[in-house]
Amino acid sequence: MKKYQFSMEKILDWRIVNEEAAKRDFSKVRQNLERQIALLKEMNKEKKDLQINAARPNSINTLRQLHLYHNFLEQKIMLQEELVAKINEDLDKKLAVLITAQKERKIMEKLSEKQFENYIYQMKKEEQKELDEMGSLRFQKIGNTGL
Repeated sequence: MKKYQFSMEKILDWRIVNEEAAKRDFSKVRQNLERQIALLKEMNKEKKDLQINAARPNSINTLRQLHLYHNFLEQKIMLQEELVAKINEDLDKKLAVLITAQKERKIMEKLSEKQFENYIYQMKKEEQKELDEMGSLRFQKIGNTGL
């Protein structure tokens, strides 16, 4: 009896490697997104704290500096929000690539399972054929010795 070998094993292996690479890419982008969101939250908190401190200024100079810093912080926040949106889009693209890679791997695995089931069926069929042949030979020998 010959050993089962999936005919497209190398393609399945390649698709598994491709899926793992897509998972790593997705994970890296997701981690970057989480870092950037945390940074954005920190900037918003700093802006809120600044607004609280600006409510009770000590002098005109301090108020002017707080106002300039507030404007600077708003620009940074706007840029950070744009960056987060861009990374979010990239994450969506990486997710689509990952889903496609998973589907392709699953298709190959299903094909492998079907080929294996067909292999088992063929092996059982051959085994039954051999058993039938042995039975008919035995019957012929018994029939020949009895005459």
